[in-house]
Amino acid sequence: MAGIARNVELYNLAFKLAWKYISEDQKRNQPNIARHLDDSIRRQLKEGTTEAVFIASEALKDVETLPIRFVAKVARASSRWLRQGSAA
Repeated sequence: MAGIARNVELYNLAFKLAWKYISEDQKRNQPNIARHLDDSIRRQLKEGTTEAVFIASEALKDVETLPIRFVAKVARASSRWLRQGSAA
């Protein structure tokens, strides 16, 4: 039981640390960025990593390496949506 509680603490701390270093533009252009952080943090916890700062750092690296095509596709869709909204 203590192991589960420790992992919950590590997860929460790592997520908060990483989230602070993601720009608002990146959050807007990559709507699934929270999910990618979640996946990275959970993977590291399963691997047994025990330092929240290290987990957050690795999660940020993982988010930075998301495929550029995905990011560009989301950015294009966002700009189209904004143009349509301003035309109305």
